[in-house]
Amino acid sequence: MSFLAKVKRGWVMGLITYEFIMENKKVLFFTILSTTLLCLSVLSLFAVIAARTHFFMNLHPEFFGHPLVQELQTTLPQSFLALALLLISVNFFKLILDAGLSFYVSALLEKKEVGIATAFLHGLSKTFILLQWSFINFSVGVLLNNLKNQKNSLVRIFASLISELLHLAWAMLTFFVIPLIALEDKGILETIKLSGQTMQKTFGQNIGATFALQTANFLLLSIVSTVAWIIAGLLMLLISPATPYNDTTIVLLIIILAIPLIIPFFLVTPFTSAASTIFKTACYHFTQGKPTGPFSKEMIKESFEVQKSE
Repeated sequence: MSFLAKVKRGWVMGLITYEFIMENKKVLFFTILSTTLLCLSVLSLFAVIAARTHFFMNLHPEFFGHPLVQELQTTLPQSFLALALLLISVNFFKLILDAGLSFYVSALLEKKEVGIATAFLHGLSKTFILLQWSFINFSVGVLLNNLKNQKNSLVRIFASLISELLHLAWAMLTFFVIPLIALEDKGILETIKLSGQTMQKTFGQNIGATFALQTANFLLLSIVSTVAWIIAGLLMLLISPATPYNDTTIVLLIIILAIPLIIPFFLVTPFTSAASTIFKTACYHFTQGKPTGPFSKEMIKESFEVQKSE
Protein backbone atom coordinates (compact mmCIF):
# COMPACT_ATOMS: atom_id res chain seq x y z
CA MET A 1 0.00 0.00 0.00
CA SER A 2 1.32 3.43 -0.96
CA PHE A 3 2.22 6.08 1.60
CA LEU A 4 -0.65 8.34 0.48
CA ALA A 5 -3.10 5.45 0.79
CA LYS A 6 -1.88 4.83 4.34
CA VAL A 7 -2.30 8.50 5.21
CA LYS A 8 -5.81 8.53 3.71
CA ARG A 9 -6.78 5.42 5.66
CA GLY A 10 -5.28 6.88 8.81
CA TRP A 11 -7.21 10.11 8.27
CA VAL A 12 -10.50 8.18 8.00
CA MET A 13 -9.69 6.22 11.15
CA GLY A 14 -8.69 9.43 12.89
CA LEU A 15 -12.06 11.01 12.06
CA ILE A 16 -13.91 7.97 13.40
CA THR A 17 -11.80 8.03 16.56
CA TYR A 18 -12.36 11.79 16.92
CA GLU A 19 -16.13 11.27 16.66
CA PHE A 20 -15.90 8.55 19.32
CA ILE A 21 -13.96 10.93 21.59
CA MET A 22 -16.47 13.75 21.03
CA GLU A 23 -19.33 11.40 21.90
CA ASN A 24 -17.47 10.29 25.03
CA LYS A 25 -15.55 13.41 26.06
CA LYS A 26 -14.68 11.97 29.47
CA VAL A 27 -11.98 9.84 27.86
CA LEU A 28 -9.94 13.04 27.52
CA PHE A 29 -9.72 13.31 31.31
CA PHE A 30 -6.96 10.70 31.35
CA THR A 31 -4.89 12.13 28.50
CA ILE A 32 -5.32 15.82 29.43
CA LEU A 33 -4.19 15.07 32.98
CA SER A 34 -1.13 13.11 31.84
CA THR A 35 -0.32 15.70 29.15
CA THR A 36 -0.53 18.59 31.62
CA LEU A 37 1.73 16.89 34.15
CA LEU A 38 4.22 15.86 31.47
CA CYS A 39 4.27 19.35 29.95
CA LEU A 40 4.90 21.00 33.33
CA SER A 41 7.71 18.54 34.02
CA VAL A 42 9.34 19.13 30.63
CA LEU A 43 9.10 22.90 31.01
CA SER A 44 10.62 22.71 34.49
CA LEU A 45 13.47 20.58 33.19
CA PHE A 46 13.94 22.99 30.27
CA ALA A 47 14.21 25.92 32.69
CA VAL A 48 16.92 24.10 34.66
CA ILE A 49 18.90 23.21 31.53
CA ALA A 50 18.54 26.73 30.15
CA ALA A 51 19.90 28.27 33.32
CA ARG A 52 22.66 25.68 33.73
CA THR A 53 24.00 25.59 30.18
CA HIS A 54 23.78 29.31 29.34
CA PHE A 55 21.18 28.55 26.70
CA PHE A 56 20.45 32.24 26.13
CA MET A 57 24.05 33.45 26.17
CA ASN A 58 24.14 34.38 22.48
CA LEU A 59 20.92 36.37 22.65
CA HIS A 60 22.26 39.27 24.66
CA PRO A 61 25.40 39.79 26.81
CA GLU A 62 23.37 41.44 29.58
CA PHE A 63 21.07 38.45 29.99
CA PHE A 64 23.23 36.55 32.47
CA GLY A 65 23.94 39.66 34.46
CA HIS A 66 20.29 39.95 35.40
CA PRO A 67 19.54 38.97 39.04
CA LEU A 68 16.62 36.74 38.01
CA VAL A 69 18.88 34.59 35.80
CA GLN A 70 21.63 34.48 38.41
CA GLU A 71 19.09 33.24 40.93
CA LEU A 72 18.00 30.53 38.50
CA GLN A 73 21.60 29.44 38.10
CA THR A 74 22.25 29.17 41.83
CA THR A 75 18.99 27.48 42.85
CA LEU A 76 17.50 25.44 40.02
CA PRO A 77 20.53 23.29 39.10
CA GLN A 78 20.33 21.73 42.55
CA SER A 79 16.88 20.45 41.60
CA PHE A 80 18.10 18.77 38.39
CA LEU A 81 17.94 15.22 39.78
CA ALA A 82 14.59 15.88 41.47
CA LEU A 83 13.13 17.14 38.17
CA ALA A 84 14.49 14.11 36.29
CA LEU A 85 12.88 11.81 38.86
CA LEU A 86 9.68 13.85 38.52
CA LEU A 87 9.73 13.30 34.75
CA ILE A 88 10.15 9.54 35.24
CA SER A 89 7.33 9.51 37.79
CA VAL A 90 5.01 11.43 35.48
CA ASN A 91 5.72 8.97 32.65
CA PHE A 92 4.88 6.08 34.97
CA PHE A 93 1.71 7.84 36.11
CA LYS A 94 0.79 8.10 32.42
CA LEU A 95 0.89 4.29 32.24
CA ILE A 96 -1.58 4.13 35.12
CA LEU A 97 -3.84 6.58 33.30
CA ASP A 98 -3.51 4.59 30.07
CA ALA A 99 -4.57 1.42 31.87
CA GLY A 100 -7.55 3.28 33.37
CA LEU A 101 -8.44 4.69 29.96
CA SER A 102 -8.26 1.25 28.33
CA PHE A 103 -10.58 -0.13 31.03
CA TYR A 104 -12.97 2.80 30.54
CA VAL A 105 -12.98 2.47 26.73
CA SER A 106 -13.59 -1.28 27.02
CA ALA A 107 -16.66 -0.56 29.14
CA LEU A 108 -17.89 2.01 26.58
CA LEU A 109 -17.47 -0.44 23.71
CA GLU A 110 -19.49 -3.02 25.64
CA LYS A 111 -22.03 -0.34 26.63
CA LYS A 112 -21.39 -0.80 30.33
CA GLU A 113 -21.79 1.94 32.94
CA VAL A 114 -18.40 2.75 34.43
CA GLY A 115 -17.43 6.06 36.03
CA ILE A 116 -14.17 7.95 35.56
CA ALA A 117 -13.25 7.48 39.23
CA THR A 118 -13.82 3.73 38.98
CA ALA A 119 -11.67 3.50 35.85
CA PHE A 120 -8.90 5.58 37.46
CA LEU A 121 -8.90 3.41 40.58
CA HIS A 122 -8.79 0.32 38.38
CA GLY A 123 -5.70 1.68 36.65
CA LEU A 124 -4.20 2.51 40.04
CA SER A 125 -4.79 -1.09 41.16
CA LYS A 126 -2.45 -2.21 38.37
CA THR A 127 0.50 -0.25 39.80
CA PHE A 128 2.64 -3.27 40.67
CA ILE A 129 2.42 -4.98 37.29
CA LEU A 130 2.88 -1.61 35.55
CA LEU A 131 6.10 -1.12 37.55
CA GLN A 132 7.29 -4.48 36.28
CA TRP A 133 6.33 -3.54 32.72
CA SER A 134 8.13 -0.18 33.01
CA PHE A 135 11.32 -1.86 34.18
CA ILE A 136 11.25 -4.51 31.43
CA ASN A 137 10.38 -2.02 28.69
CA PHE A 138 13.06 0.43 29.86
CA SER A 139 15.70 -2.32 30.06
CA VAL A 140 14.90 -3.58 26.57
CA GLY A 141 15.07 -0.01 25.24
CA VAL A 142 18.48 0.57 26.84
CA LEU A 143 19.88 -2.71 25.50
CA LEU A 144 18.63 -2.05 21.97
CA ASN A 145 19.95 1.52 21.98
CA ASN A 146 23.34 0.29 23.20
CA LEU A 147 23.61 -1.83 20.05
CA LYS A 148 24.16 1.41 18.11
CA ASN A 149 27.24 2.36 20.16
CA GLN A 150 29.86 0.90 17.84
CA LYS A 151 33.23 2.51 17.01
CA ASN A 152 33.43 1.30 13.43
CA SER A 153 31.14 3.40 11.20
CA LEU A 154 30.14 0.46 8.97
CA VAL A 155 29.40 -1.75 11.95
CA ARG A 156 27.47 1.12 13.55
CA ILE A 157 25.21 1.44 10.49
CA PHE A 158 24.53 -2.30 10.48
CA ALA A 159 23.97 -2.31 14.27
CA SER A 160 21.55 0.63 13.97
CA LEU A 161 19.54 -1.27 11.36
CA ILE A 162 19.41 -4.36 13.58
CA SER A 163 18.43 -2.17 16.54
CA GLU A 164 15.54 -0.58 14.63
CA LEU A 165 14.29 -3.99 13.48
CA LEU A 166 14.42 -5.29 17.04
CA HIS A 167 12.62 -2.16 18.26
CA LEU A 168 9.90 -2.90 15.70
CA ALA A 169 9.68 -6.55 16.73
CA TRP A 170 9.40 -5.52 20.39
CA ALA A 171 6.65 -3.01 19.56
CA MET A 172 4.70 -5.71 17.71
CA LEU A 173 5.25 -8.24 20.48
CA THR A 174 3.99 -5.84 23.17
CA PHE A 175 1.23 -4.14 21.15
CA PHE A 176 -1.54 -5.45 23.43
CA VAL A 177 0.31 -5.18 26.77
CA ILE A 178 -1.61 -2.17 28.15
CA PRO A 179 -5.11 -3.52 27.21
CA LEU A 180 -4.11 -6.91 28.64
CA ILE A 181 -2.89 -5.34 31.88
CA ALA A 182 -6.10 -3.30 32.12
CA LEU A 183 -8.54 -6.07 31.22
CA GLU A 184 -6.90 -9.30 32.39
CA ASP A 185 -5.30 -10.58 35.59
CA LYS A 186 -2.04 -12.08 34.38
CA GLY A 187 1.58 -11.86 35.40
CA ILE A 188 3.79 -9.53 33.37
CA LEU A 189 5.71 -12.29 31.56
CA GLU A 190 2.49 -14.09 30.71
CA THR A 191 1.00 -10.77 29.58
CA ILE A 192 3.89 -10.12 27.17
CA LYS A 193 3.71 -13.70 25.88
CA LEU A 194 -0.06 -13.49 25.44
CA SER A 195 0.30 -10.15 23.64
CA GLY A 196 2.65 -11.70 21.10
CA GLN A 197 0.50 -14.79 20.70
CA THR A 198 -2.62 -12.69 20.18
CA MET A 199 -0.92 -10.59 17.51
CA GLN A 200 0.48 -13.66 15.73
CA LYS A 201 -2.74 -15.67 15.91
CA THR A 202 -5.05 -12.90 14.76
CA PHE A 203 -3.01 -10.97 12.24
CA GLY A 204 -0.50 -13.57 11.02
CA GLN A 205 3.22 -14.01 11.46
CA ASN A 206 4.36 -11.49 8.85
CA ILE A 207 2.94 -8.13 9.76
CA GLY A 208 4.08 -4.79 8.37
CA ALA A 209 5.42 -1.98 10.50
CA THR A 210 2.99 0.78 9.62
CA PHE A 211 -0.20 1.54 11.44
CA ALA A 212 -2.30 4.05 9.57
CA LEU A 213 -3.56 5.85 12.67
CA GLN A 214 -0.04 6.34 13.98
CA THR A 215 1.00 7.76 10.61
CA ALA A 216 -1.83 10.30 10.69
CA ASN A 217 -1.06 11.21 14.31
CA PHE A 218 2.62 11.73 13.52
CA LEU A 219 1.84 13.94 10.53
CA LEU A 220 -0.64 16.02 12.51
CA LEU A 221 1.81 16.48 15.38
CA SER A 222 4.59 17.38 12.93
CA ILE A 223 2.47 20.00 11.19
CA VAL A 224 1.35 21.64 14.43
CA SER A 225 4.89 21.57 15.84
CA THR A 226 6.28 23.16 12.67
CA VAL A 227 3.69 25.95 12.80
CA ALA A 228 4.46 26.48 16.49
CA TRP A 229 8.21 26.82 15.80
CA ILE A 230 7.51 29.30 13.00
CA ILE A 231 5.32 31.38 15.33
CA ALA A 232 8.02 31.30 18.02
CA GLY A 233 10.67 32.33 15.48
CA LEU A 234 8.61 35.26 14.23
CA LEU A 235 7.97 36.44 17.78
CA MET A 236 11.69 36.20 18.56
CA LEU A 237 12.42 38.49 15.61
CA LEU A 238 10.25 41.15 17.25
CA ILE A 239 12.64 41.31 20.19
CA SER A 240 15.49 43.58 19.15
CA PRO A 241 19.06 42.73 20.28
CA ALA A 242 19.15 46.23 21.72
CA THR A 243 16.16 45.53 23.95
CA PRO A 244 17.15 45.77 27.65
CA TYR A 245 16.67 42.55 29.59
CA ASN A 246 14.27 43.25 32.41
CA ASP A 247 11.99 40.79 34.21
CA THR A 248 9.24 41.21 31.62
CA THR A 249 11.55 40.55 28.66
CA ILE A 250 13.03 37.42 30.25
CA VAL A 251 9.63 35.96 31.06
CA LEU A 252 8.49 36.82 27.52
CA LEU A 253 11.50 35.01 26.01
CA ILE A 254 10.81 31.89 28.08
CA ILE A 255 7.13 31.93 27.07
CA ILE A 256 8.01 32.35 23.39
CA LEU A 257 10.49 29.46 23.47
CA ALA A 258 7.93 27.34 25.32
CA ILE A 259 5.32 27.82 22.56
CA PRO A 260 6.62 24.93 20.40
CA LEU A 261 6.26 22.67 23.44
CA ILE A 262 2.95 23.93 24.76
CA ILE A 263 0.91 24.12 21.53
CA PRO A 264 1.53 20.53 20.33
CA PHE A 265 1.15 19.15 23.84
CA PHE A 266 -2.18 20.77 24.59
CA LEU A 267 -3.78 20.86 21.13
CA VAL A 268 -2.71 17.52 19.70
CA THR A 269 -1.28 15.12 22.29
CA PRO A 270 -4.47 14.54 24.34
CA PHE A 271 -6.34 13.49 21.20
CA THR A 272 -3.55 11.41 19.64
CA SER A 273 -2.78 9.69 22.94
CA ALA A 274 -6.45 8.90 23.53
CA ALA A 275 -6.85 7.73 19.91
CA SER A 276 -3.94 5.31 20.27
CA THR A 277 -5.29 3.73 23.46
CA ILE A 278 -8.84 3.60 22.10
CA PHE A 279 -7.70 1.87 18.93
CA LYS A 280 -5.51 -0.67 20.77
CA THR A 281 -8.42 -1.50 23.07
CA ALA A 282 -10.78 -1.90 20.10
CA CYS A 283 -8.21 -4.17 18.41
CA TYR A 284 -7.96 -6.30 21.53
CA HIS A 285 -11.75 -6.54 21.66
CA PHE A 286 -11.63 -7.69 18.03
CA THR A 287 -9.20 -10.50 18.91
CA GLN A 288 -11.55 -11.65 21.68
CA GLY A 289 -14.73 -11.45 19.60
CA LYS A 290 -16.06 -8.54 21.68
CA PRO A 291 -17.80 -5.35 20.45
CA THR A 292 -15.47 -2.91 18.67
CA GLY A 293 -17.80 0.09 18.59
CA PRO A 294 -17.35 2.36 15.57
CA PHE A 295 -14.33 0.37 14.36
CA SER A 296 -15.47 -2.29 11.91
CA LYS A 297 -13.67 -5.63 11.73
CA GLU A 298 -12.57 -4.85 8.18
CA MET A 299 -11.06 -1.54 9.30
CA ILE A 300 -9.10 -3.20 12.10
CA LYS A 301 -7.78 -5.89 9.76
CA GLU A 302 -6.73 -3.29 7.20
CA SER A 303 -4.93 -1.27 9.86
CA PHE A 304 -2.19 -3.87 9.74
CA GLU A 305 -0.16 -4.19 6.60
CA VAL A 306 -0.23 -7.95 6.14
CA GLN A 307 2.46 -9.46 3.94
CA LYS A 308 2.12 -12.92 2.48
CA SER A 309 4.89 -15.36 3.12
CA GLU A 310 6.73 -16.46 0.02
